[in-house]
Amino acid sequence: MPISCHLYDQLEVAAMRKQKVRLRFEPPHSETIFEGVITDLFSRNGEEFFKAKNGDRENPVWPLEGLVSIEILKDTK
Repeated sequence: MPISCHLYDQLEVAAMRKQKVRLRFEPPHSETIFEGVITDLFSRNGEEFFKAKNGDRENPVWPLEGLVSIEILKDTK
């Protein structure tokens, strides 16, 4: 199921600004929390995905299915 346009718009802005985000996913992926910086948003075969920098892991691909919230995290530098 596609995510809401509002959430997708927030993801696009966070990616453009290179902001660290916390994403919360619910089923079918159970409750999962992701924290990192989104580097790309794309779709493939009708499904939406993002790539992100998360600690030492750069650009892993994550499905957007099940995304229920996005939180912009404050930079603590």
